[in-house]
Amino acid sequence: MISTAEPTKITASPMRVILIEDLRDIREGLTALINGTPGFKCVAAYGSMETALSRIENERPDAILTDLGLPG
Repeated sequence: MISTAEPTKITASPMRVILIEDLRDIREGLTALINGTPGFKCVAAYGSMETALSRIENERPDAILTDLGLPG
């Protein structure tokens, strides 16, 4: 017997990314790039490591993208 039903589409939740970048223009550009990439969502973007560390537990990210040259 051949089924005529539509195949079930499996949709995974997007990867939740936190971005840490001190330069606003770069932070905004990377946020747009992440959000424009299928399967990814920037759930938060911070301008300092201190701010990110104080809030990161609440965001529950799958990945963190950070500027290794951040001051501090």
